[in-house]
Amino acid sequence: MLHPCQNKYANLNKPHVISRHNLKKKSLFRLSVNQHGMSVTELIVAICIVAILAAVAIPSYISYVQQARVISLIIPRLHLIEINISHYYSMNKELPGGSDAAEILANVDSENLDITLTNGTVTLTIKAKEKKSKLHILDEKVLVASPVFTKDKIIGWHLAGELADRLKINY
Repeated sequence: MLHPCQNKYANLNKPHVISRHNLKKKSLFRLSVNQHGMSVTELIVAICIVAILAAVAIPSYISYVQQARVISLIIPRLHLIEINISHYYSMNKELPGGSDAAEILANVDSENLDITLTNGTVTLTIKAKEKKSKLHILDEKVLVASPVFTKDKIIGWHLAGELADRLKINY
């Protein structure tokens, strides 16, 4: 707290003295007279670094997007088949065979897919010869889904085949 005789603005009228020490400190953070920012060479190097990073990242991104699109077209169909087989197994205590395939695959969208069912094992073969099909790049690739089960129920599925390897979905 100030004494009543002291004025808090009293130091404003006094000249401010800058010591050499303070002057050196301030000049460390100031650009010299000849420097005004980045040179053209530094700017080109920075642009080259960004371009190299983009050249590496963009193809990886495109690959991940394509993989996600293909998986979104195949996996829902496969899950529907797996659910139907699991339901059939829980009701009949046996895996469906060739004669039961029509019942299992009745409500599955099989566009661009050739689906076979053998003793509960599902084999999906992609049939997409048309260039406009989203699955064209995977034409003739095979995905095999085999049930993993106990005496009472199916507890999971093992995915294998060329398509599982290519899409990195083998589990």
